[in-house]
Amino acid sequence: MRRGNQNAWRARRGVLGVLLALCALGALTLGVLLGMVVASEDDERLGQADCIIVLGCKVQPDGSASYSLRERTARAAALYKEGYAKKIIVTGGQGKDEPVSEARVMAQGLAALGVPRQDILLEEQAANTRQNIALSKRIMQDEGWTSALVVTSEFHRMRAVWTAKQAGIAQVYSAAAPSYPPHLWRQRIKETLSIVKFALGG
Repeated sequence: MRRGNQNAWRARRGVLGVLLALCALGALTLGVLLGMVVASEDDERLGQADCIIVLGCKVQPDGSASYSLRERTARAAALYKEGYAKKIIVTGGQGKDEPVSEARVMAQGLAALGVPRQDILLEEQAANTRQNIALSKRIMQDEGWTSALVVTSEFHRMRAVWTAKQAGIAQVYSAAAPSYPPHLWRQRIKETLSIVKFALGG
């Protein structure tokens, strides 16, 4: 009986050791990914493209742009005026708690910043990054475009580029807009978990 108890304890201890090792490996992986997110934030790859794609972000309950959405819009307008592209695709649907689509708010913001309406193309169905890119690529295909300058928040830039390349956009450039400083680390951690989901096909 004692020998049986000892064997059972050893088996449980072995399982516990495996679980602890897996937890340590998971924590290490998340730490590495978080480091990659932080390191990538200043790694812009600017270049002239057929279009600028601006990825959507939250719209406030009153219909105004959130900090991140406003910054992405402003960065895209600046790049347009600097001649990086002649057209801008704004992509983002209307969430359950949003009174208007993210794309429409960005289009209004771009127009207020001096971008001609005829140079702004709206994509108002996307609900996540994969859809942002996939539906924007459809517009690109319709227009015969093969290169894009993707604009998003600094912490989101790396995954956005990965997604665009995975979607088959031939030439991908990227530019980062600043994030709301008090929430930056929370956003970085959330982005790290999103990268794990991305890697698993989610």
